[in-house]
Amino acid sequence: MKKTKIRYSKFYVEVKLYDTVKEVQRAGGDKTCAAMYRPNGVIIYPKRKVYPKIGTIYLAKERLGCGLISHEVFHCSLDYASKKFNVNSLRTNNNERQEDVAYFHGFIVKEIINWLNDNNLWK
Repeated sequence: MKKTKIRYSKFYVEVKLYDTVKEVQRAGGDKTCAAMYRPNGVIIYPKRKVYPKIGTIYLAKERLGCGLISHEVFHCSLDYASKKFNVNSLRTNNNERQEDVAYFHGFIVKEIINWLNDNNLWK
């Protein structure tokens, strides 16, 4: 497993790269996913405190792709916005809604990158 910390302002996200999906499932404790984002907690009482580590993104080499990566980054971005601005509506209790939007986000990013690659539009 390889890992890195990606810093943004006073916050950071840890990214862990495993060889296989099975390793990601074991590490994340979820046997249904090929990649995942796990948020770090927030202290609510007695005073709201957000830790510098926003969360961890788990990826598998055997399933890497821009759509999958951007899907997990989207979850992370919503979590960051929720923690930074204390907006609970971004961290919806309805995970199906967030998943649907994350799939859309990942799909659009993947299609744009495929279009750029297919037409040699990268500089």
